[in-house]
Amino acid sequence: MPPEHFRERDELLGSDPDNFEFRIRTVVDDRLLGFVAVSGIEWANRNGWVAIGIGDPECRRRGYGLQAMGLLLRYAFHELELHRVSLDVIADNRAAIALYKRLGFQEEGRLRERVLRDGARTDLLYMGLLRQEWEWARSGTAEGL
Repeated sequence: MPPEHFRERDELLGSDPDNFEFRIRTVVDDRLLGFVAVSGIEWANRNGWVAIGIGDPECRRRGYGLQAMGLLLRYAFHELELHRVSLDVIADNRAAIALYKRLGFQEEGRLRERVLRDGARTDLLYMGLLRQEWEWARSGTAEGL
């Protein structure tokens, strides 16, 4: 994702109290890799949706997603004081599903053939994570962030 994409997006979003988006950058050279976000927050219920995107396929499966999502979850649960977060993921994205499960997410539902990708239908999974599940998952991992 080029930096222009994010500038345009920031201008469109402005300051929305129900959406928080952060950039993923490398520590060494400050290279832009992607984003993480918590959005659609229902403050009365303390629920929100999380998302992550790493644009360059060469930068995937290197731990950036685990670190970025771990920090986002810490922000969502500790700073925003959310009770649960949800996400959706294409069912054939095994790497993403493994990452989410490692962080403590559980599959909560499936919309059959919801996504049309490259001419083929694919299921969309809904996953959720409660704060206490996240705390429990963190306590058993070195990268607990």
